[in-house]
Amino acid sequence: MASGAGCVTEGNSTYDSVNNFYIDTGATRSAVLRYNYYSNIGYGINQNFPPDTAFETPPRIADDAPAPAPLPLTHVGTLATFRAKAPHGLFVGEAVKIANARISGQLADTTYNGNFLVETVDPSDAKVFSYRMNMAPSLDADRPTGAQPIQFAARWQTHRWAIENNIFDVYATDINSAAAPRGMSTYGYEGVPPYMFRHLVFRENIVRHLDSVPSTPSAVEGATVGLRIDSVDGALIQENIIDVEDPNPIQYLHSQNVKSFNNATAAGVLIRGHLSTSPETNQKDDDWATVIEDAMVLSL
Repeated sequence: MASGAGCVTEGNSTYDSVNNFYIDTGATRSAVLRYNYYSNIGYGINQNFPPDTAFETPPRIADDAPAPAPLPLTHVGTLATFRAKAPHGLFVGEAVKIANARISGQLADTTYNGNFLVETVDPSDAKVFSYRMNMAPSLDADRPTGAQPIQFAARWQTHRWAIENNIFDVYATDINSAAAPRGMSTYGYEGVPPYMFRHLVFRENIVRHLDSVPSTPSAVEGATVGLRIDSVDGALIQENIIDVEDPNPIQYLHSQNVKSFNNATAAGVLIRGHLSTSPETNQKDDDWATVIEDAMVLSL
């Protein structure tokens, strides 16, 4: 699938495919997947944005007009204002990578340079946007030159997701399998924030092995999981049926605000979310159904 303003994938069937809903390039504002059937698959959803490469190439540059033109990268406190050489096309909330800004000839890697969310865009000037730095610099950035341009590039992201009422029948595995399948997988920038995947709802789906064939972990990648999500800011994982062999079928890492609610196996065993760590632990999140029940009991 290509990136774009929006996508609805509904009522389709795919068979014997490794990657089904797959993106590795571009930014998508919204994606909806519902009422699809995926049979004998590797990954139902695979969003693959490697941290070191998933952004615009080649990068674009700041305005490099000579003095007395205004400096193109200035600040007020931690708010940086960037003037591009051409209209930037960015929007509020989009992740952007800034590189090669300098202060007094030295790279400003603790202030201006890095990965940030666009905080504002100037409605009267399509070349200007702002972003919030982690700390305030001592000075405005040096004026760029043709030999030392200040660069910026949009990072690849998916901003809003709704994944509902799909069936993911992943292939069976054994010790000789090359990979462990997943109902859903995301991989993105891990020096968060910013997060590359935002506002995710994964609800009322089924993830299981095709024909319920018994499976054992792959020697290469281990056991099959229902979801393994990375670089996510805000996820609701609700009322899914997940029948796979990993003891933690719902896994997340480098993410925040991930909530699980009333997920279970086909036998009715509650599945709780799991923060994946290294070394691994068997920590499990509180399920929101349990949290609500506890609150109701305590209110009596």
